Amino acid sequence: MKRLTGRDAPHSTIIRILVSMLAIIFCSSGVSWADTLAEIRSLFDQAVAADAKGNDAEAAKLYERALTLQINAYGEDQENSAAIALNLAREYDRLAEFQKAEPLLRRSLAIDERLFGPSDARTTKAIENLGTHFFDMGEYKQSLPYFNRGLEIARSRAGSDSLEVADKLGSRGLLYRALGEYAQAEPDLRRCLEIREKRLDREHRDVGAALNNLAVLLMDMAKYKESEELYLRGLALSVKQLGGDHPDVAQELNNLANLYALTDRYAQAEPMYLRSIDIRQRRLGPDHPDVAQTLTNLAEMNSDARQYAKAEQ
Repeated sequence: MKRLTGRDAPHSTIIRILVSMLAIIFCSSGVSWADTLAEIRSLFDQAVAADAKGNDAEAAKLYERALTLQINAYGEDQENSAAIALNLAREYDRLAEFQKAEPLLRRSLAIDERLFGPSDARTTKAIENLGTHFFDMGEYKQSLPYFNRGLEIARSRAGSDSLEVADKLGSRGLLYRALGEYAQAEPDLRRCLEIREKRLDREHRDVGAALNNLAVLLMDMAKYKESEELYLRGLALSVKQLGGDHPDVAQELNNLANLYALTDRYAQAEPMYLRSIDIRQRRLGPDHPDVAQTLTNLAEMNSDARQYAKAEQ
């Protein structure tokens, strides 16, 4: 799924602190690990920057190198090893390389639970990412216990009106939508948007994500007018925050085009599909599943509009 929250890099601050502490320890013991520590930090920072730009393949390569150096120097069972592994797994999921992601996610969760306990924010994040992993694989029922557990922990720790709870409600709302349980999805997604608009600037990127997620659900429920309003507002925010060439913008263009096609506004839908395809091919590569998705949507629209010649090309 296109993630509800922004493309954050969990544990980035923690890793920088740990790297600095390790440097002091090794220097005081007379062992020079400065070059290795500096390289891990550099690779991690480069990966975060690549991720922020939507360059998932490049980010994954950088995290792989950082994780290899980290494990070789300090072993697997360390907090910063778990953090790098978690970020790498998230990149694998975005690249649809699910079998590579799952063992990293399980290992990260096990380390965080052992080090911090079951109710810590880091453990909750690891739980959520494992649930999202199963969601992205289409294993929706397997996802639900992880999302419910993460939401319960967030409510007890941060309060029902917290941004953390908004994130968890948003994720669970998307899951209920995937299961076709719209009556359960709608209150979760509306509450997510309500909390974010209250706690964040109305032009914040996460508000835009919540707008888009609710718009998708309302389109499924045939509430087309409200859905279009939310789509347009969310798209404007994403373009402003990310630029017009970002993969997240491509997803929102695809979604809005779906609405226009569904309501027989083919002349409005086609340029949006084409723009989405162009962005995805350049940013994700021509063989990425998201490219195939939008091409299929365009072909189906052309077929529905009786433009058979275009659909067969």
